Amino acid sequence: LSLALTLTALSGCQNGASSSSSQGEEPIDLASVTDPYLTTAGLSGDTVVARAGGADITAGSLLYWMAYLVDSSIQDPSSMDTVWELDMGNGQTFEQGVLDASLNNAALYALLPIQAQAEGISVSPDLSQQVSNLMTSMETEAGSAELLDHSLWYNALTRDLYTTLFEVNDLNSQLQEKLYGEGSAGYPTDDQVRSFAEGQGYYRAKHILLKTVDTNSPLTDENGNPTGEYAPLDVATVAEKKALAEDLLAQLQAAGDKEALFDQLMAQYSEDTASDGSLNGADGYVASPGQMVASFEEAAQALSDGEVSGIVESVYGYHIILRLPLDPADFRSGYIAQQMTDLRQGWLDANPVETTEAFAQVDRDTPKDIPLTSFSILMARYKGFLEDAVRGVAAIDRLQDGDRVLIAEGCTHHRQCEDIGTVKIPRWLGEYTGKNLELEHSSGRDFPEDLSPYQLVIHCGGCMLNGREMDYRRKTAADAGVPFTNYGITIAHLKGILKRSVELFPDLYALLP
Repeated sequence: LSLALTLTALSGCQNGASSSSSQGEEPIDLASVTDPYLTTAGLSGDTVVARAGGADITAGSLLYWMAYLVDSSIQDPSSMDTVWELDMGNGQTFEQGVLDASLNNAALYALLPIQAQAEGISVSPDLSQQVSNLMTSMETEAGSAELLDHSLWYNALTRDLYTTLFEVNDLNSQLQEKLYGEGSAGYPTDDQVRSFAEGQGYYRAKHILLKTVDTNSPLTDENGNPTGEYAPLDVATVAEKKALAEDLLAQLQAAGDKEALFDQLMAQYSEDTASDGSLNGADGYVASPGQMVASFEEAAQALSDGEVSGIVESVYGYHIILRLPLDPADFRSGYIAQQMTDLRQGWLDANPVETTEAFAQVDRDTPKDIPLTSFSILMARYKGFLEDAVRGVAAIDRLQDGDRVLIAEGCTHHRQCEDIGTVKIPRWLGEYTGKNLELEHSSGRDFPEDLSPYQLVIHCGGCMLNGREMDYRRKTAADAGVPFTNYGITIAHLKGILKRSVELFPDLYALLP
């Protein structure tokens, strides 16, 4: 909760006794705490703070979502004192935006079981045992049931709320499959999916790149930060590249089967390669607006499917681009996610949230200056790949220019302007490594079968995937010799708090320098 709960103490308290916070508050005797929400916000976790339709929204649920949203929004915890009054550009401050979004999320999690029941859907019969097994395992790792409770509190969770989150995610997955899964009446057609993707500005293209710069020599500013440009090659070499580009273009313009010849020339001449020499984008890049350099994007979007561009110049060199048709399979999960988003918004519209008097107390009493950790580390433990994720994240420090990194999500969702997988992690990776990485994305069922071209896979927490699917993805990476980690571990590593984030697991803590 922004609340990570005055119990920042929890991450350092290994005996269940009292501890004091870095902000100088009175020490809390953790052994006397039975309800972390009551202790920190003055409300018991089961206090009804709002209602949506026939569903109650509790203080525990609302405070958890506040924690979740702040955690995913604040890049630098030291800035929290100043961020709350920031104007979000829609007449709201950041503080009010967090409260409203948290209330909506809590409302959706309260409404979803009702909607699932109306469709004849109930929690999967084996889920209760899965969560019970996880709790038992986590207690062993923590050292006691008491210390596990303290760690959950630190993440704005209790055992009951932790279980509820898994149950609602399970219901959501089943509901999506029933309404939009293959064989259902709502399963989208290729035309529907293609229209959706084009409306989002997606396009697909491959290119022949002849570099006019040395991408192993990035230029930096006076503070040593990469500028996004590279040391140029000598004039004679650049002239040779330009002449070669003109010759390749002439061949393509005269060809009957342009795509077949394009593939041959690309394999022979293109310098868009990974560190192992393999060709990047051999099957074409699927890109969204703003993902590629501007000159490439403008040229690619101006082409029709099957059309070849002229010579396009960018900071990397000379490109010849072939526009390719979008594959509906790449976007079907995204289309379904949008349908689910619209469906859930319909629930909120039909069941407006009404707050109780207790809601005002949450706004009034929740501290705003306590850093947070991530729930996704516990999710990785639940899915059985936390150790792999901790070991795999070290690959970030070995990445080089041109290396390919796959950022994968188990589900699909409507992309926000600061989406964690497609915006924040790519930005943080670039800032941390200073390298020009080739970042690719997959979501839903679009996880690649062959991971050998990648130097790293960064996966989401996998809350919408079952254990078997998550294990398959991890094993696919292991079989290809590709390091595999997850969002939470990656962010903790990039922000320098990984050791603190895995203190709950002594064996993993010992792996880190």
